Amino acid sequence: MSIKTILSQKRNNGIDFTDTTTWLISVLCISTMISFIISLLALFENNGCELLFLLPVSFGFLLIISRCKFLDFPMNIGAVLIAGIEFVKLVLVPMLYVLSGFPKTIGYNALTNDYYGILLQAYEALWIGYAISRGSRYKEEKLNVESIENKKSNKKLRYLLAAVLLGTFFICAIAPEILLNYRSILSVTDSQYTNIEQSYIVNQYATSTFKKFFLVLANYWLKPVRLIFPAVIMVVLKKTNKKWTKPLALLVAVSPMMIIDGTVARSLYFTLVLLLLYYYLYKVETKMLVAVVVAAGVFIIVYWCIRFFAVDRNNTLFVYFAEKFNDYFCGFNIVGATLNLPDGIDFRIKYFLYDFIRTIPFANTLFGLDAADTVRNFFNAFSKTTGGQIASTLGMSSYYLTPLLAPLYSYIFARNAINYSGLANDIKNPYYKMVYYFIALYFTLGIGLNDISTTLSNLVQVAFPIYLIVRIAYPKKAIKKEIGQ
Repeated sequence: MSIKTILSQKRNNGIDFTDTTTWLISVLCISTMISFIISLLALFENNGCELLFLLPVSFGFLLIISRCKFLDFPMNIGAVLIAGIEFVKLVLVPMLYVLSGFPKTIGYNALTNDYYGILLQAYEALWIGYAISRGSRYKEEKLNVESIENKKSNKKLRYLLAAVLLGTFFICAIAPEILLNYRSILSVTDSQYTNIEQSYIVNQYATSTFKKFFLVLANYWLKPVRLIFPAVIMVVLKKTNKKWTKPLALLVAVSPMMIIDGTVARSLYFTLVLLLLYYYLYKVETKMLVAVVVAAGVFIIVYWCIRFFAVDRNNTLFVYFAEKFNDYFCGFNIVGATLNLPDGIDFRIKYFLYDFIRTIPFANTLFGLDAADTVRNFFNAFSKTTGGQIASTLGMSSYYLTPLLAPLYSYIFARNAINYSGLANDIKNPYYKMVYYFIALYFTLGIGLNDISTTLSNLVQVAFPIYLIVRIAYPKKAIKKEIGQ
């Protein structure tokens, strides 16, 4: 089917994607071409980056393999975010690396490791292109759950939320120190802004086993609370059907960005999910979906600029951005550093299992694990970096499963992101929609921004509790078949 035919069909369905799609594809293609030309300059270097030109080329192949599924972008947030992450990894990072003089986030053995990282990312792009080309398997499926108009279901939800709220007050009364992990966005220029992590608070204030239990419990408890309560407030505001509720609901949607915990990214992700819910509730133009993603990118750039002028004094702004994009989006330099890890099969099996075991709340206590023995610390110890660097999904997958199957996690995450986005698009209940958006978002983040453990942990510790509450309040309805069927 031709692109012209597809666009015509979408216009007939009442939505005109022509301008957005044409603009999007044009930007992607032109940027890829520019990045390829600039990356060719690396051929004249001798620092492990000579193959950089393969990354924008592989993004071009990703576009080709995906075929016309890119035209579904405004309808599938998973596809939007996957394309955005791959664009940064394969197009922006190589270009910034060349223009900033090839800074190394991980310098240990980088001369040989970077070749490996480049080849792995180029190989991964083919798998992801195929994942996108398959589309969402839930596209035509009708989901039958109780509506938010059901009074009995709404009553159950109120009871459940009341219990959660009482539990929150009780936990915070016993372990109020956990609130030190939350600070106002107005303090962003403080050099120690994100230095206080939950683990630091536990170590500092856990004066007894009893206190430690509630400090750890509070960390697990507050994450889903920060997402579900704003979502419920937004739905309630919408049901009042007043003009003033629309701007107020938007303020609620961005509320997670007002108070930041140990990582700014989590608040940004929660805000993105709530903005998608806002988009649905208030029937904002479809183009707003793309605008939300662009706005999130702009926020990240502005935030990094503020942090650079507040903290960094060692590099130019250009070098700073090159390092940040490589760091946060797990660029080839991070992926290649996986070669620094020991070859022993015992290490591979151990940390492969840890990715799953540590998703379980209180895993250290339940399984007698050393709190410091994590995949992240393991990766940083052998790569000779600070403890803040994550181990990329692609790199660790190559470590666990061999380079041939290295993109397997990325492929699975991409398929789930696209499928859950399809579920979110199809279902009418806004609470289910919000949960599916969250799941799709975190599967997408697992491809480039989060490691395997972080991705799975958020699905188990945040998405699952919220889904459980929603499922109890709004259960699936039996599908009534007509007589004769």
